[in-house]
Amino acid sequence: MSESKAIISKPCLIIGIVLAALSLLFGIYLTAVMVYRTRSIVQTDTYMKIFRYEILICAIWLLGALSLIVLGTRFSAHSAGRIILKVIAGIIVLLGLALLGFTCFVGIRGFVSGSAETKNALVLGMALENGKPNQDLLNRVKRAEEYLSDHPDSMLICTGGNKTETSPSEAEVMKDLLMQDGVAEDKIILEDQAPMTLANFRNTAKMIDPNAPVTVITNSYHMHRSLYFAKKAGFTNLNAAPAKSDPVFYGANLMWEVVSLIDQMFPKSGKQSAPPPASSGADSMPADSSAAQ
Repeated sequence: MSESKAIISKPCLIIGIVLAALSLLFGIYLTAVMVYRTRSIVQTDTYMKIFRYEILICAIWLLGALSLIVLGTRFSAHSAGRIILKVIAGIIVLLGLALLGFTCFVGIRGFVSGSAETKNALVLGMALENGKPNQDLLNRVKRAEEYLSDHPDSMLICTGGNKTETSPSEAEVMKDLLMQDGVAEDKIILEDQAPMTLANFRNTAKMIDPNAPVTVITNSYHMHRSLYFAKKAGFTNLNAAPAKSDPVFYGANLMWEVVSLIDQMFPKSGKQSAPPPASSGADSMPADSSAAQ
C-alpha cells in the first residue's frame, strides 16, 4: 500500500510564513504598548482586559496564516480527517479575513472628514498619561484650533472628566492648552463630568441642540466609534474633523477600537464600559473614557 504524500504550494507556504511572522511581531508590539500604558495610566485592569482580546485577534490571524498553508497542501490520498482539517482551516482563514477587513474599515472610515459649517465642535478628551496630555490629545487640541480658525463663529466644547486629586480633568487640560495658544475663553465650553465617551455625548446633548449640525474632533482611529456613540446619544447631524494620530501607537489604538466595536455588537446587561487607550500618543472594551479615543 503506497504512502500518502503531501505537497505544499510554494506561494501559500511563503505567504503563510510571512503573515505568521507579521502576526507574531504585531502581538509583541501590542504587548510592549500595554506594558507602557499600565505604567502610565490608571485603570490597569480594564486595559489588561482589552489587551487579552487584542492578543486573541492576533492569535486568530496567526492561525489563519498557518491555515493558509494547510489549504495550499495537496494530499495524494484523501480521507475524512484531511477534509475536516481543510474545512476548519478554511473557516479560520475566513474569520481572520473578516477581522482584518473590519479593522481596515474602521481605520479608513476615520479619515473621512467633512467641511460643513457648524455652530459647535465637540473636542473629545483622552486619558492623561501620568497626569499629562499625550501626543494624540495634543493633536486633537491642534485640530480644534485649526477648525476654529476656519470657522471663527463656532464654539469649542471640550469633553472629558476623570479628574483626580492630583490631576485636572481632560476637558480642563484641553481648555488650558487652547487658551495658551490664544483661543479666547468665551469660545470654550466645558463638559468635564462624564468619564466615558458615550456619557460625554449624552451630557453635551443636554447643553446644545442635538439636532443642530455639530462637528466631532478626535483622532482618526477613534472617529468611527465616536460617531456611533454620538448618534446613540441623539445627535442627528454630524460632521467629522479627524486629528492626526501618533504613528507609533496608531496600530495599538486601532486595535483597541476594533475590540471595543466588536464588544458593542454583543451588549451584556450590567456591563460597564471601559476607558480609552492612552498611548504615547492613545479608548473601550467598551465605551472609552472621555479621553479617548
